[in-house]
Amino acid sequence: MLYNQGAVNIIEYFNSHLPYIKKGFVIDIPIFWKAVILAFALVMIVIACVLCKNKKLSISAAVAFSLLTVYLFVFLVCAIILRQAEPEARLSLDVLWAYKKWLIEKQNFFPEIAGNIIIMIPVGFLLPACMKKSAGLKKKFVFTLATGFLISFIIELMQFVFKKGLADVDDLLNNFIGILIGFLIYIITAKVIKWVSK
Repeated sequence: MLYNQGAVNIIEYFNSHLPYIKKGFVIDIPIFWKAVILAFALVMIVIACVLCKNKKLSISAAVAFSLLTVYLFVFLVCAIILRQAEPEARLSLDVLWAYKKWLIEKQNFFPEIAGNIIIMIPVGFLLPACMKKSAGLKKKFVFTLATGFLISFIIELMQFVFKKGLADVDDLLNNFIGILIGFLIYIITAKVIKWVSK
């Protein structure tokens, strides 16, 4: 297994996990749902433009709002709507079970962990970008973590209610890490933009 090696060949790793990486991405979405996503995106852009025109949102916040809503809609389509329902609802309250499988039992659970972290990075980045520039960093931080966690919780709840995969407490943890990383990227980006604009 790749995890037992000192160095991981990134190309080999990507190729070996390509089916996992492709799963749920836009290239696998049926044409009907691609059209629905496009229509939804156009509606969100119009709403963002109206909010921007009425000075409810700045231009950057309007762009972030559009990207965030479309991203979450695509995620909903991939993770809930198009996902095949299972015979019974599944729930796991075993904290860090995927990490134990990966690090202790040397099973291939890294894609599961990394995927749930990466999927929420855009949310952690875009949520604070939707807020007013006058909002303080602490307010943005609390809003991002609270809203991001709520989004993640709703997704897991929907998976359980509609029997779409495993509702997992580890997913909440990994999603939360992704939100934190996204917020950190937002802070760095904001500071770079501020430094460049001086």
